[in-house]
Amino acid sequence: MQVNSHCVIFGDFNATHNYWNCSRNSTRGTQLKDFCDQVNLETIYPDSPTRYGYDTSNTLDIALVNDFNFPYNISSLTELSSDHNPVLLNFNFSLPIHQENPRAITTCWRLFRKCLNNNVIIGNYANIKNPFALEEKIATFTEAVCSAHLESSQPITDTRHTFTPSHIKKLITMKNRARKRHQITLNPIYKTESNRLQAKIKKELKKHSQETWKNRLLSLNTQDNSFWNIQKIFKNKRVDIPALHTASGIAITDDQKANLIAKTLKDNFTENTRPAGFSNSIDSDVTTTLERFFSHPPPTPVSPTNPDEVAAYVNKLKIRKTPDLTIDQTRSTTPFGVEQDG
Repeated sequence: MQVNSHCVIFGDFNATHNYWNCSRNSTRGTQLKDFCDQVNLETIYPDSPTRYGYDTSNTLDIALVNDFNFPYNISSLTELSSDHNPVLLNFNFSLPIHQENPRAITTCWRLFRKCLNNNVIIGNYANIKNPFALEEKIATFTEAVCSAHLESSQPITDTRHTFTPSHIKKLITMKNRARKRHQITLNPIYKTESNRLQAKIKKELKKHSQETWKNRLLSLNTQDNSFWNIQKIFKNKRVDIPALHTASGIAITDDQKANLIAKTLKDNFTENTRPAGFSNSIDSDVTTTLERFFSHPPPTPVSPTNPDEVAAYVNKLKIRKTPDLTIDQTRSTTPFGVEQDG
């Protein structure tokens, strides 16, 4: 396993450990787990036990994988009459090693907490006295959690795989291992180790990003237009449309946003239809008011302005402020917006 690459060992190791869902840690299981951690082997095991005894069940049939990164599925089959279940390990060689996940999403947990607090009231889950009410409350709570997760999640649009150096990958593996150990054993030492490695990973990623950007700038050349192509990144401002919240739900994808904007524009620019039997005389009131106003014009005409007056008002404007309406105190305005001398 240490010398050869692309290697898989599968069988009954007769070793128990909490890592592969056993009830206790045996000496052989502890030694096997430590060996896998030292040489960075992946342990594959089914979700259900592989051997059933008297009041006991353990997972003894597992697989050790070294650098064999193909999609797989493993299951314990409830067949035959032995106390050991047959275990099926299937590697799919028709799929690529790195496969894009079209359902990959990112969740804002702060928004999730806010949505869940708005939809769930703890007092409604008290005084449950029969199984039917319990099932109803469970269904309501499950629906609230799923709805909050849907409102606070959006798909990951950037599917490009960036290169990660081997030493950073090793740190990530060690961090994940320490985190999983803490989840299994609840030992605070593993939690401290996980936090330390996480801080070191951030530091190394920042250093790698700076080094990559430095090498990219040093490789620019004015002869092959690479220098002019990269300057477009700094000149062009790209603004992504955030998720749009509506009464009917949340629009996340481009198609959902486009349909929502199209529907909004259609509703806003559609003429309002008056209901049948509309008896309000607002049209005649407006017509009569306008005719009365234009039939009696102001006795004194408004004096026209001149360029000097316009220039004087422009010079008074503040250049760092948005221009607003300046009202002359010597003039008054009619209800219809027509100025007349005061």
